[in-house]
Amino acid sequence: MDRDTFLHSVLGDRVSGELGERIFQTFANSNPRGIGWKDFLCNMVIFLKGSQEEKLQFVFFVYGGYDTMITRAQMEKFLSSVFTQNEIHQYQSRFESAFKNSSDGERLSYFHWKNWALDNRHTGFPLLSWVFEVIEREEEEEDVEANIPLARPNDIFPRTSFSKRQFSFLYDSYIRLLRQNPIFRKRGTLLNRMSLFRTFCPPVVEELAPFLLEAFFPSNHGDFIDVESYMIGLSVIYSGEIREKRTRLFQAFDTEDSGHLTQDQFLQLLNLVSQSEANSSVPPVVHQQGEAQTEDEREIITLEYFLEWAGDINFGVRLFLALKQLIFVQIGLHPFSPCEENDMIMQMINYEIKHKKEGDTWYVLKYKWWKNWVDFTTASSEGRGALPSEIDVSDLILSRHNMLSSVMHMVSRSSHVLHDHEPHVIPDMIENQNFKLVPASVWRALSNWHGCRSPHGIPCKVVKSKITNKIEVEVYPILLHFILEPPMDLPKMGKVEDAEFYFSKTTTLGELKRTACFQVGAGNPTRVRIWHAGKVRGDPAVSLEDKLMRTLEEENFKEGQRIILEIQQEDGTWPRGGGGAEELQEIYPIFPGHTGLRNLGNTCFMNASLQCLSNISLLTEYFTSNRYIAEINKNNPLGMNGHVASEYGKLVKQLWPPETQKSPTKFYAIHPKDFKTMIGKFAPQFSGFQQQDAQELLAFLLDGLHEDLNRVLKKPYTTNPTYTGQPDAEFAHEFWETYLLRNQSIIVDLFHGQMKSSLLPECGHKSLHFDPFTFLSLPLPIDDKRAIEVYFFKTGRSPKRYSILLDRLEGTVTELLKEISLLVRLPERRILLTCVKNNFISSVLSTEMQLREVADILFGFELDGGEERKGGEEEEREEKGEKGEEGEEEEKEEEVQNLQKEEKEEKEEKEEKEEMIYLRFVHRKVEKETTFFISPYTTQLFSIPFVVSFSKSKMPTAKELYNTIEEKVMFMTAESEEEREWRERQERENERRSDRSEVKETSPRFPFVLRHVNKSGEACPYSAWYHFSIGRELDPNSEETPELKIGDTISIDWIPPIRSLKYYRENTKWFLEHPSVRKNWELLNSPIMLDQCMTWFTQEESLGDEVVCGSCHLPQNTKKKMEIWKLPKVLVVHLKRFVYYNNHWMKSNRLVQFPVDNFDVSSWLVETDGEPVYYDLKAIVNHSGRLGSGHYTAYARDSNGTWMFFNDHLVTPVQDPSTIVSPEAYCLFYEQRNICKEEILKGDPIEIDEKDEKKAVGTLPPDRSPVNSVNKPKENCLVM
Repeated sequence: MDRDTFLHSVLGDRVSGELGERIFQTFANSNPRGIGWKDFLCNMVIFLKGSQEEKLQFVFFVYGGYDTMITRAQMEKFLSSVFTQNEIHQYQSRFESAFKNSSDGERLSYFHWKNWALDNRHTGFPLLSWVFEVIEREEEEEDVEANIPLARPNDIFPRTSFSKRQFSFLYDSYIRLLRQNPIFRKRGTLLNRMSLFRTFCPPVVEELAPFLLEAFFPSNHGDFIDVESYMIGLSVIYSGEIREKRTRLFQAFDTEDSGHLTQDQFLQLLNLVSQSEANSSVPPVVHQQGEAQTEDEREIITLEYFLEWAGDINFGVRLFLALKQLIFVQIGLHPFSPCEENDMIMQMINYEIKHKKEGDTWYVLKYKWWKNWVDFTTASSEGRGALPSEIDVSDLILSRHNMLSSVMHMVSRSSHVLHDHEPHVIPDMIENQNFKLVPASVWRALSNWHGCRSPHGIPCKVVKSKITNKIEVEVYPILLHFILEPPMDLPKMGKVEDAEFYFSKTTTLGELKRTACFQVGAGNPTRVRIWHAGKVRGDPAVSLEDKLMRTLEEENFKEGQRIILEIQQEDGTWPRGGGGAEELQEIYPIFPGHTGLRNLGNTCFMNASLQCLSNISLLTEYFTSNRYIAEINKNNPLGMNGHVASEYGKLVKQLWPPETQKSPTKFYAIHPKDFKTMIGKFAPQFSGFQQQDAQELLAFLLDGLHEDLNRVLKKPYTTNPTYTGQPDAEFAHEFWETYLLRNQSIIVDLFHGQMKSSLLPECGHKSLHFDPFTFLSLPLPIDDKRAIEVYFFKTGRSPKRYSILLDRLEGTVTELLKEISLLVRLPERRILLTCVKNNFISSVLSTEMQLREVADILFGFELDGGEERKGGEEEEREEKGEKGEEGEEEEKEEEVQNLQKEEKEEKEEKEEKEEMIYLRFVHRKVEKETTFFISPYTTQLFSIPFVVSFSKSKMPTAKELYNTIEEKVMFMTAESEEEREWRERQERENERRSDRSEVKETSPRFPFVLRHVNKSGEACPYSAWYHFSIGRELDPNSEETPELKIGDTISIDWIPPIRSLKYYRENTKWFLEHPSVRKNWELLNSPIMLDQCMTWFTQEESLGDEVVCGSCHLPQNTKKKMEIWKLPKVLVVHLKRFVYYNNHWMKSNRLVQFPVDNFDVSSWLVETDGEPVYYDLKAIVNHSGRLGSGHYTAYARDSNGTWMFFNDHLVTPVQDPSTIVSPEAYCLFYEQRNICKEEILKGDPIEIDEKDEKKAVGTLPPDRSPVNSVNKPKENCLVM
């Protein structure tokens, strides 16, 4: 059992995280795989039924004790994790008292700790009060319920039809159920009806079982029955009249006690009975007069009609015979005669043989015993021999000297071998000569009737052969020997080298691998490889990784064959060799460019950037062909001595192998740890594991690659050309030639373009620069406004969704309240704005809050003080006014004046006004579990909570509160026209049958129960979590005012099932939509075109009047303009989604529509010859989520034109290419069409070994300061 299952299903959701974790670890006994069945069972017995001493020992281990000692540090660590700082200070003195009597003040023996625990049992220390209160509460309840006496057999026997022997046996079976099912048992002598569930299922379908329990085992104790109801119910099943059984079944389906069944109920009855009869081994009963007339046009089915109809067709006879058979088979009542026993067993065997299916379980009987039983049950009474003895199959069980305990795995001998503990048949036994196979139902019946010395028997599974396609019982599974490489250290076992487990011949090698990994605790199967070992150690092994879909039978595996479990080490290496090229036969293809990169810890920014860059085909070919090695400039003072280029080259070769390879795992991925370590040496901001910006990494990487691969070995001193009015083309050429004197590399050839920068002062002098650029950073519109959606509930009106647009950073809740006040036409003091989380009100907004502290979706409620809203002309005018936006604007000014006037009047009368309080209400479904460990109740919140307000002097009584809430939620149980007519017809019939007062007593007044709960709606606010109280119930008949204060939460615990209720959900038809919602959405989310972003980039920007002109040397009002002069071969467009605005960083999620193919960029150039310049999109870096907490992914187009999605180690094809244009796009990589490859890739590919590559890079001094390379002088290469 894993941690989440234990905390949720066993302890319950209210147990604090750290305390629950400690209890889980104590249950699991430090087993990393979770809680085993044996540990769970033992600890639950101690937890629920243990003595005080046993429970104290349990708590001792939870606190951190080990063996018989606990240290101060262990207790402090535990208490600090479950206590707040204030609580720690409060309990400090009591904590110190524990170590006063210890020898050194640091350690405490269990004896002294126990005395301290007993002294502090009610002081609030975790788990002590819980355990002791549970003990005391159990003792109190047992004292009360012990007064319910167990009915005497002599009082029940005359009311049954059993013989004395049968009655005595069944009476004892009730006692056995009480003892054997402590989880189902209620304290005292009552038995939970659902403990009989497994008695009927199968063959009874699970949906029918509750109806049968209600039919034959009615109860006056809720879900529990006494021995009298149990015995009488079995008597009716065993020998009751068929008419009585049908009547009971009819009444069970009549859930409303109306005396009728609806057509739906009737059809449900027919369907469930027919399904259960089909599952029964009882032979079909021939109908006397044809099939049932299920197409009867009657709306209701009366009991008289049902009995007459059922008698005509023998309805239910087969079901009732099957139920009678279950008394013998499941409960163990011995048949009346040997002949009856034989008939029953043979019926079950014949049925199971005909319906044998894969996955069933059969059992092995000793053939000699079976033959004696057959002779005894078939012989005449005169010739009948001795009664068969107890069933004993011990002679058939394969004995192992190493099976020392019943745990799943054990240490059996000094060599530390894990073993399977299941019993198996001795080899070479022959069916129907040495043993007999019988179905599970027959085994259960015979062992109940005649006793069994081997209660678990020898189970054998039914399998379907893939070779012969036959279904057969597998008596002899295959025993396989596993060798662990390397040996594993297991708790309490030491080093384990070998293991032996049985497997079915139909087990696939993939299933075998997963099961073996679980059995030995090897963890994730993707980190394990399996090999077919030779006959002796040292023989060559053959990989089985390419045969995981084949079965043991298909691979002809035999008993005792050896399999190697090779477990990957923590550093990613394999004990039998890295790639396993000689022996390992991988099955998953690795296509070039389709390999993922492992996330090393917040390195998604790096992975996405590398995937995009590696999909620039010419750059990748440059590295995979080793051309880069000849151009490494290891002496460049501005570079990284070739190390960044070398590491990038190694990584690209791994991502782009020369041909398709194969991997033993489906999602093969590379660990780029060497690359990350290297760039961290030169750029400290990338050395840790903090989230970084992908564009900043790309800028550093491209610049680093450029300097490492710069063909200019000795850079000359240069100055920028001076503008003297020459033509732009000539001046731009001078700038570019000057730049190339110092910078020539593959990065310049592919990624560097030229930008024209113009300064235009008012004096008329013009200043021009033509600087190189790598990134084209385009601005996005700043969304300085934020839309807050408010779902508003106004008394007497349908709820409506509004949208309010406010300043993102400077907006306040006060402004929000004022805007919503105008929209809903209510004064601000009568509006309550809240945040809703998980279907409860998590917080109430205060006017002091800033808008940035508020969620995007809020819920507002009118505080009406409990007054009824009056209709009239104003309401009608409001309806008309909201039909059109223009009409609303016309009334807005008038409405503002009216509201201001009303607010002024209220302010003047404020002292005379009574204080108004409000209560929170949540909708909840409470279910009482029939099987549970500690708390029998589970709760589920649903729908949207709401608020009801009252004046303090007019607080309602509990009865009035019920009536008020009923009016509020009446729509949830609204009936259709047909349902209403049917209910009214039922009520009229009930009135004719009985007095209305009697009817009123049998039906609940309200379809819900109100309970006072905590804010989250989970439990009672007045009791500790370990009481597992679901809330303090309010009495619907009480005339007293409940003790409630402002903001308290009341749960509406609905009795009808949730699916039958009509309740609110966000963004559904329940909410009307105000025009402001659509208007604001379009304003903030309308997509923009990439060309529009370019227009914003190239528009003139005013620099103010403080810029000194270079010609006249006077301050001038200057404008700046940026334009593209020359485009690079690979254009990297950076969408500036992260903007520093008003002292805060913001992210824009606006969708930018960018072209994918045939992107003509000629319009972006300053000068063009009129010919189009086409680019195609090659890759995209995406950023999802918010600023500082997002995630980077990438799209890239492979050599076949297929778009691939890269999410760290996961690489998948894009199903719909249109989805790549999304609001998450951050960096776009465009590649120019028809690039001349020979101009970029000069020379032939180079063959070089690893040693020569190491010689190509320079030495990296260990004390080299990375600051030099990060803050080095930049060439005039702009990152716009």
